[in-house]
Amino acid sequence: MRRLAWLALFALVLVLGAGGWLLGSSDGLRFIAAQLEARGWLTAEAVEGKVLGRLELKRVALRVPGLDLEIGRLVLDWRPGELLRGRLHVSELTGAGIRIAMQPRGPAEPSGRYTGLALPLEVQVDRLQVEDLALRQGEDETLIVRSLTAGGELAGGRLRLERLALDAPWATLDAAGHWGLGPDDAGNLTLRW
Repeated sequence: MRRLAWLALFALVLVLGAGGWLLGSSDGLRFIAAQLEARGWLTAEAVEGKVLGRLELKRVALRVPGLDLEIGRLVLDWRPGELLRGRLHVSELTGAGIRIAMQPRGPAEPSGRYTGLALPLEVQVDRLQVEDLALRQGEDETLIVRSLTAGGELAGGRLRLERLALDAPWATLDAAGHWGLGPDDAGNLTLRW
């Protein structure tokens, strides 16, 4: 019986060690990327960092049913320890040279009345930056966003927008404020168009 307990403890240590290596090291991140590449879902020119912390991908292509996504550069820096407090805390999320091609789908199901947005955890984004975002349809490409910078928090069914600066072909705007995400909620949003 004692031998079985030691064997179970050894197996647990192996699993935890492998998980720590996969999520907490740059070699683990590259291994995960290689597995996704082998399945044809992802290609990346460069993969740096680690899953639990800061990671950077260059010249990334993601191919999944219904969506083709290309990103020139993607940076994600987050605080995984905050998940223990029920919060997804993203310090930085930066994307540049983004091309999105969505595959046609069948007719959409009719949607019901909007009942609000409730996430299982709070979300805080200190810095979101998007540069050069376009939609592709066949050979045609439509620029949607030249640049977008934002930061804010979603907690308790309320969106607190510290700042939003958008430069797009169709508008330039700055915004800040808060808004409830329930169907009848109101808020206070300062908008300069």
